[in-house]
Amino acid sequence: MRDPLSVLTDAFTAFLFGKVETTRLPVRTSTGQAQAVYLPTAAPGLGDSGVIIGREVYSGKGYIYDPFQLYGQQLPAPHWLVLGESGNGKSALEKTYVLRQLRFRDRQVVVLDAQGEDGVGEWNLIAQELGITPIRLDPTAALDHGIRLNPLDPSITTTGQLALLRTIIEVAMGHGLDERSGFALKVAHAYVNETIVERQPVLTDIVEQLRHPEPESAEAMNVAIDDVRAWGLDVALVLDRLVDGDLRGMFDGPTTVGIDLDAPLIVFDLSHIDRNSIAMPILMAIVGVWLEHTWIRPDRKKRIFLVEEAWHIINSPFVAQLFQRLLKFGRRLGLSFVAVVHHLSDVIDGAAAK
Repeated sequence: MRDPLSVLTDAFTAFLFGKVETTRLPVRTSTGQAQAVYLPTAAPGLGDSGVIIGREVYSGKGYIYDPFQLYGQQLPAPHWLVLGESGNGKSALEKTYVLRQLRFRDRQVVVLDAQGEDGVGEWNLIAQELGITPIRLDPTAALDHGIRLNPLDPSITTTGQLALLRTIIEVAMGHGLDERSGFALKVAHAYVNETIVERQPVLTDIVEQLRHPEPESAEAMNVAIDDVRAWGLDVALVLDRLVDGDLRGMFDGPTTVGIDLDAPLIVFDLSHIDRNSIAMPILMAIVGVWLEHTWIRPDRKKRIFLVEEAWHIINSPFVAQLFQRLLKFGRRLGLSFVAVVHHLSDVIDGAAAK
């Protein structure tokens, strides 16, 4: 029994200050049983506008993602990087995402498909299901009326053509053009564009003009014609590889008629190109600039540019600069750039890490 005085004291204290909380002994239990005490929690997600990617781990709800809706709100840019070892589902994610995006009428996708088997790229079946013929760049097929992309296509601006020629040469040479070589290329390109009007100018015209520059080009800078010819020799040798070397047939003629840049899905099949050769970054440079000047337009369409085996780009500083320009179209023209690599080290350890 408690002391009567203590009971009276507690009653008086409770009257003045309220009931005093009873001291309880601690409860010992397992985490498996204690989890019922806490309310369930899950990530809030990214809204309900866009395409479903999968299911959230904790809530089981559909995970919705749309870079164009989220840009400027939850996301600082609409571009993304896909990382994962072979067999971890990168291809399944990319293909599912693209097919679901194409359900929207204002979406358009370009894929650089650098992998394949059985003689075709891995996007070939999807293209067939959509009734689309991939643009297959193949040096052997190009000699037999295959696909050609002309770096001097009139649909590309004069400035864009010159930038593309410089990028091709810098990728092949592994260093930037010096001022003298750049001058020789510039005057050769200007002369070809001014004098050839009855047909599309082609790379053969540039090579020929570099080998035999016009006297006017030398007189304009008060230099000897032999100097201009010497300055352009290395440039001519690099371009000659696209005309009469191992890359001939793909870029040394007018652009193939019938390439549909208004199709919802455009697949560049690069699976026949040796991914470890200099041909791959040259191809990506040409395709990138060609798309920059012929595909990306201010027409309110939302575009997705997906690059398989993107480490080929990252390992070439000059091509990386080209694709860095494309990243800036995200704000102005609604472009989402998707790069697919195996390891994060492919990005941070590459020659173009800066």
